[in-house]
This record gives sequence, structure tokens and C-alpha cells, in this order.
Amino acid sequence: MSEEKKKPRSNFGKCVGEEVVIYLADADQLSSLQLPIDKGTVTGRLVGVDKPGVWLEPKQWFDASIKAGDPVNHVFFKWDNVLGLTRAIKAEEFNDKKEYRGLRPRH
Repeated sequence: MSEEKKKPRSNFGKCVGEEVVIYLADADQLSSLQLPIDKGTVTGRLVGVDKPGVWLEPKQWFDASIKAGDPVNHVFFKWDNVLGLTRAIKAEEFNDKKEYRGLRPRH
């Protein structure tokens, strides 16, 4: 197996359409976009992901656009400026106990 195939891969496919937090490497560099940046992070719905970067629909922009009846804007972040991307998962989703249903020893 090649070295490239052994590397772990991130699957953002399950995150598209979900609310995420993007941690920015250089928030000051993006000041001209007037993004709703809070302590170096932007919260919003993940719209798309590919090799160059990610598309985000900032939550504050979405709320303001819906209230005004305007189109919703998206913003693109190059991977160079993304330190991390997180998605909150409800604790209840981890409560399901997985049971082994394979062969049982005979008594």
C-alpha cells in the first residue's frame, strides 16, 4: 500500500449542512469582509468543502438576511487560514450502547 493511502482522511461530507465553528489562523487578514468573528472563530452552516478550502454561511449573516428577506451570502475560507473546524454533537447520540451480537459461548 502506498504511503498516501495510509494517511488518515477527514470526511466532511457528514458535516455539510450542519452548524460548525471555524477557527481562523489570521482573523485580522479577513477584516475587510466584515465577518462576524468572535475571538478568532466564525460560526455558521457548512455549505461546501473541497481541496482549496471551505464555504460557510455565517449564522449572523443568515439571520439578518432572512429577517430582511435578502439573499443569504456565503464566504470561502482557504485552508491556509483555517486552524480547525468543529461540529457540536449532542451527548445523547453517544448514549447508545453497542452490543456484540456475534457468537455466544455455550453454557
